[in-house]
Amino acid sequence: GLTPTRRQRAPAIGGGVEVGWAEAASVRFGGLTRTHGRVGIADPAGEIRFGADVLVGADILSCCAIDIDYDARRFRILSSGRMPFAGSTAPLRRRSPNGVYQSEVSVAGKLLKPIIVDTGDGSALTLSRAAWTSADYQGARITTSLGWGMGGAVVTDTLVVPAFSLAGMPPREAEVRIEGEGGFSASVGAAGRLGTGMLHRYRGLLGPPAGHLRAVRHAVRPVLHAPAPVVVPRRAVVVQVDVHVHRPA
Repeated sequence: GLTPTRRQRAPAIGGGVEVGWAEAASVRFGGLTRTHGRVGIADPAGEIRFGADVLVGADILSCCAIDIDYDARRFRILSSGRMPFAGSTAPLRRRSPNGVYQSEVSVAGKLLKPIIVDTGDGSALTLSRAAWTSADYQGARITTSLGWGMGGAVVTDTLVVPAFSLAGMPPREAEVRIEGEGGFSASVGAAGRLGTGMLHRYRGLLGPPAGHLRAVRHAVRPVLHAPAPVVVPRRAVVVQVDVHVHRPA
């Protein structure tokens, strides 16, 4: 097995987790092979498995463009700069030193950035308390939601807004979760996180080397009020893989 050479405490959704870092001679994911990669070893709080044994992150995938087509149930790794479909474009970069993917969105006409693009987050859009306050939206009824992250359980205020926009596209309805003071987004210097609960409504191309996120809307779908990440198991093997393109490992 892999032997960690160093350990550190890292921020995560729900609280901090201890991560051990090990060196791997090579890591292969599909047709992509990376040499001398680092592998993070961590146990989620409460032994929650999230339906996956391996999280594949930006250390492996950030060299390339990633085409995610939820309707076709297809995930492709492409050479940087490829534009396999027409669509609207927003900026995308990989932030140093934590390696997360960051873009921007608009809520009620207010541009919010930086927004972490997190394909491993089942929520639609999660905002820091400060980012939500800056949007100054007054027309929503707020309730609360309970969710889980690597660091454990987290309670957020939750509401639906009619005016969410990605990449300058026309506004659409979206569920928004608002973290409390000192939540994960604020702790890593972000205004919030864009997750699979919203991304599944688009075909998306994540191309951090080229500096852009390209998206085209799928057919209009109802808001998911209890979103969860979708894991597609490969029945012939024991290990299941969940792709988290924003994560540093």
